[in-house]
Amino acid sequence: GGFSDEVRGKYNSLAYRRFLGAFKVLSVAAVIQKEIFVVHGGLSRIKTLTVDYINSLPHHDYTAPPPMSSQLKEQVFLDLLWSDPTNEKGKFKSDRGIGIKYGPDITTKFCMHNRLRFIVRSHQV
Repeated sequence: GGFSDEVRGKYNSLAYRRFLGAFKVLSVAAVIQKEIFVVHGGLSRIKTLTVDYINSLPHHDYTAPPPMSSQLKEQVFLDLLWSDPTNEKGKFKSDRGIGIKYGPDITTKFCMHNRLRFIVRSHQV
């Protein structure tokens, strides 16, 4: 679906495989100048998410874990790719069927716990 179809449609399968190879060497998220957290999607379902925990994810093994995985690290990986912020406090099931929705309180807790100033997301609904 989505990205795969777009790349294969505009280019070819070889280009898509090269993208996958590049994604496997990139980090799931990054911290810039010890204060800005950059991630594709958003935050995760676990209560005390840390940058160290994120760095321990097996992001070199695959570009995305199976969507219905029951393994915590794989769920966190998927959350980082597909979660979205909401204006409501708390954490909620996502309409996407993958990832979560999280409120400004969750963002504030994550930033405070990890001594970060703010989050930059690359993916928007």
